[in-house]
Amino acid sequence: MTGNALERPSPYSIGRADNMDDLLTGVGFGPWQFLSMLAVFCIQGSYSSQHVATVFTNMPLNFRCLPSYNKESSNSTDYDNNCHHNYNTNSSHKNSMEVCRTFEYNTTVFHSTFTSEFNLVCEKAWLSNLYKTMGFTGVIVGCAFTGLGDKWGRVTILRVVTVLYVSSTLLVGLSTNVFVIIASRFVIGFCYEMLNGSAYTLMMEILPPHYRSPVGGIMSNIANTIFTLITGGVSYFIRDWRILHLVLSFPIYLLVPIVLFLDKSPRWLIINNRTVEAIAVLEKAAKMNKSEFPEREKVVVLSKECVLKSSCKVHKTCCEKLYSKFATLKTLFGSPGMRIISLIFPLASLLTANVYYTIPLNANNSSNPFLYIIIIGIADIPPNLFAPFLMNKLGNINAGCVTYSITLLCLVSLVFVPESLWSVQYTFVIIAMMMISVNYMICYVMSSELFPTVVRSAGFGIGAFCKHSGVLIASNLIDLAQIVNMIWLPNAVSAGCCLLASLVIRLLPETKGKFLCDTVEDVEHRRHGLKNKSFKYEHVY
Repeated sequence: MTGNALERPSPYSIGRADNMDDLLTGVGFGPWQFLSMLAVFCIQGSYSSQHVATVFTNMPLNFRCLPSYNKESSNSTDYDNNCHHNYNTNSSHKNSMEVCRTFEYNTTVFHSTFTSEFNLVCEKAWLSNLYKTMGFTGVIVGCAFTGLGDKWGRVTILRVVTVLYVSSTLLVGLSTNVFVIIASRFVIGFCYEMLNGSAYTLMMEILPPHYRSPVGGIMSNIANTIFTLITGGVSYFIRDWRILHLVLSFPIYLLVPIVLFLDKSPRWLIINNRTVEAIAVLEKAAKMNKSEFPEREKVVVLSKECVLKSSCKVHKTCCEKLYSKFATLKTLFGSPGMRIISLIFPLASLLTANVYYTIPLNANNSSNPFLYIIIIGIADIPPNLFAPFLMNKLGNINAGCVTYSITLLCLVSLVFVPESLWSVQYTFVIIAMMMISVNYMICYVMSSELFPTVVRSAGFGIGAFCKHSGVLIASNLIDLAQIVNMIWLPNAVSAGCCLLASLVIRLLPETKGKFLCDTVEDVEHRRHGLKNKSFKYEHVY
């Protein structure tokens, strides 16, 4: 039977006590949420230990050729990276050239790397490049599968994929086959993004509203900052690539006991009409946080409402007809509010990531790349402290616009500052890095707050895909700038990205202090509530 819209207040109206955020507020913030936060910390920390660490585990070593007739010595007096060996024949007394098959490496800095162990130089150099690129490729492919957490549950994905994550990590460190190692690198990247999307979504879904922005902002970047410093420190003492890889993988090993004790998201359980399980999880949460558990009747009523809203049909549009056979796409693009989010947020993520990674990757264009990287690493620390405060005071959208504008001014200034004024350049670089780091954290927080529970993992995956696409664009742009000798180009393009991002982000709804949406109907109520307009749905009973 079809009826008119249910006449009940918006889930964003003040004082409502029958929504999931009210239940979580009653449960409180405490030890129950800490385990999910620890899972996010370990997963995001593993990005540095698995991908940033490739700078050390596969550091290029200078080599020289050992002649086939005498592998103990070489006419070369230095490591010249020559793939051929010149030798003198006894009959003609003329120099001939021999393709090198045996190499000797300069082990002054590192005793062994992936490349040196398998002699992946000269005609095999392409295999060495795959060691890094397959990891990043796996991350991008993994973005397409983060939506599985919406269907099977966040914790289920975490438990299954963690086993695959640990196994592929051990294979890289223990396997003696080049192709097995390269394939495992792809799996590592694939698993990382699936785990990151599910864990971060789970954490955001169980945080009370007042803690969501500050905790989500800090957890989006703090692990990457800390483990980048750890990676650099540990790499100084361990110079064998296999041992270094296995030691730096310790956050991945910690995931095994953590995911075994994680509770399923009560928000996801209620959406999927698993009320009994949701009540059990909330009772455990209240006990761990030493708070009072809300009345069971409220959970039951809320579950029925969510199931009812999930069956709602928005008035038919061309998008609904186009995506009728694809449930997730229909949810993401089937209503006006969701279309705005699903189109604008990925664009903002791509623009933000492009700027965030252009700044450190542009180190080769600086006069002192080593000092440049150290300064960038230090500049990425303060945002973890002041970003939550800024987001709380200004709101996510306003904070993003302010920091985009400051980053824009710094990048434009860098284009005109001469290289001789290096201290001025570094000042602008530090400020720009700090400001864009704030936006990077805001994008992480909003990826979980903008999308409803039914497609939150899928939305996170879309944002992650665009974010990593922005990394690839930044890397290629810097290479292009070096080829055409236009060193100013990356900063100029990044400034344009900041300008565009500051404009499009205003099209997104403010999520700071708002209830977390569970269904598409909630998203539309939020959108129309901000405009003070009535909104009607057709409900199917």
